[in-house]
Amino acid sequence: MIEVFNVSKSFKIDEKRKLDVLKNISFVLSDNGMFFILGKSGSGKSTLLNLLEGLEDLDSGYININKKRISRRSLEEKENIFKEDIGIMFQHYNLISSITVKENIDLVKSIKGCKNEEKLEYYLNKFKLEKLINKKVDLLSGGEKQRVALVRALINNPPIIFADEPTGAIDEENSSIIMDELKLISKDKLVLIVSHDQSIVNKYADGKITLNDDKTFTLDNVYSSIEEYKKDNKNKLNTKKTNNKFVFLSKIFKRNIFKNITRNILSTLALAFAFTFMFTTFSVKTSLNDFNKNLIYQFEGYNIFSVSEIKNSSINGSLLSISKKEKPQDYALIDFMKENEINYEIYDNLNYFLSNNIVNFNDNEYKNIVFSPLFNLESNEVIVNRKFVEEYFHSNFTDIIGKELKMTSNNKYEAFSNYYEGEIEENLKLDLTFKVREVKDEFYYLQTPRVYYSYNYLFQILNLTLAPNFTELEGARISYYDLLERSESNDQINSYSSLIVIDKVYFHNFIDILDIKKYEDFSLSITNEAYTMSTSFIDLTNVLFIGIDVFIILIVFSSIFIIVFLTIYSYLVSKKERAILLLLGSNDKSIDFIYILENILNMLFGFIFSLLILSTVTGFINNIISSSLLINLTITIDIFNNLIIFLIGMVLIICTTLIPLRISKKSIKLANELKEE
Repeated sequence: MIEVFNVSKSFKIDEKRKLDVLKNISFVLSDNGMFFILGKSGSGKSTLLNLLEGLEDLDSGYININKKRISRRSLEEKENIFKEDIGIMFQHYNLISSITVKENIDLVKSIKGCKNEEKLEYYLNKFKLEKLINKKVDLLSGGEKQRVALVRALINNPPIIFADEPTGAIDEENSSIIMDELKLISKDKLVLIVSHDQSIVNKYADGKITLNDDKTFTLDNVYSSIEEYKKDNKNKLNTKKTNNKFVFLSKIFKRNIFKNITRNILSTLALAFAFTFMFTTFSVKTSLNDFNKNLIYQFEGYNIFSVSEIKNSSINGSLLSISKKEKPQDYALIDFMKENEINYEIYDNLNYFLSNNIVNFNDNEYKNIVFSPLFNLESNEVIVNRKFVEEYFHSNFTDIIGKELKMTSNNKYEAFSNYYEGEIEENLKLDLTFKVREVKDEFYYLQTPRVYYSYNYLFQILNLTLAPNFTELEGARISYYDLLERSESNDQINSYSSLIVIDKVYFHNFIDILDIKKYEDFSLSITNEAYTMSTSFIDLTNVLFIGIDVFIILIVFSSIFIIVFLTIYSYLVSKKERAILLLLGSNDKSIDFIYILENILNMLFGFIFSLLILSTVTGFINNIISSSLLINLTITIDIFNNLIIFLIGMVLIICTTLIPLRISKKSIKLANELKEE
């Protein structure tokens, strides 16, 4: 039964004008019979049918379908009416044309929960569709499509059938088949038809609703009110309960996967690229962080620091000042270490005696090699780094182990003596022989050719080697080391610095102090090449990863944008199909779920594909990193972290798919999608 009470409907023309289409329409249709909606073109026939079908919302009044209010209800609230109470035949069929007759009917059976195969077989035979069952709809004739549409409308045995010009686009033979069947079923069901064909109306009508030009209406054998209906029939209205069962459209999902194959491939590739880049970056970042934590320990003598005192002198009449380095007083170092509770030892810096050097090996000379002291080497043994071997000897590391390096160092020194008024010049010459004990494969970044020598060995040599001019002038034994000890704090011979060796137990505490002090007004300059190179590399990688993090964000947003764009595009090109499914009784949320599930599947394939890519190119990535950063770094795939990224990505995909779908649906009307051709 259909109850219509004081229904009005208008359409907005512009900001100030509107067009009245229906005005205060009221009628009641019984539980069975064939009724027609008549009127001239533009009288509102299709609009009234749209309101009855739930495709449009009215301005005032109400409409009940089998005692269920269909007016002013959401799609979710109309779902059970679409599914259980009405079957609809459209003027232009509104079948899903890209699939077969069987698939169209199976979709309706799935949505409406129909399992009566005998009835389906009956309809297929009756309407001569059994041979067309596996044929695509877009290959059918108009009459064949309308017969399929009729089967679709009848398949769940609904109590009410709506038909909009069911014979308007088909031949006379098919018109008779359709109308005869509708007349037959109208004995037990309510059939409401919009038609302009007066001959059909005269032949089949049990009653008529005529819409007049002046917005009035005329009823012919139709009840004018619910009271009149009750009085005549003396029966109760249908109170059938509805079923809110959630429908999972597996057939649509399966078809969408293949229908949207291009979109799905693009989405999967975009996600695979994003995952691969993110997984690689996070793996590199994690490996580099672990590498950086232990980086400084790769250097020999990492706990030996050079300490200078910074002296500032102002320039008269200027805002500028001059800074210079001097050797610090021991008490300054002692006070600093005591204040910070650091265990240490202080030594004189001997590097001046090795600064202007020539190293001879296999009759070849190599100048100005960097020498660094170690305190754990005995006699004349030295350790050389890999850079030293590669740059000067071009040979395997093992070829130089055990070989002797002969070094000559010449440095001129001028100083005053208590026994002489002018400066005394001393030519400090050392001839040393070193034996290579080991080649150190240390961190290569900013590395220079380096020889690590025994501090104690050089100390003994300097103690035993006399400075001839000072010895002769003063008449006493004056060694090179004596000259160093009595030098002024601003003398070149002491390299303007002292050495402090930090107990390795306190090393990290000392580094933390240095990090704090570099932001303070600190008079001591404390340097260590290992510390400088490692912090420089860490700062470089941090800057690098800031850029990479920004790029990752761009990649993520680009991938999401691609997926959202493709999803909305797929939704918009399929909106008519969506409208058909909704009007058949499909759950609106279940259709959204199909799009979400489709993107989740794309994400899963993208995730798996990215892992396959990583498993095959990890070695290549390691080689690139090793060659570009000059470090031995092993990148491994962390499944746990990657899985967390995947789960976060899944949440993003669900949100970024659902939100635009919900927004875009607000601008789409079922009536427009189903009526426009």
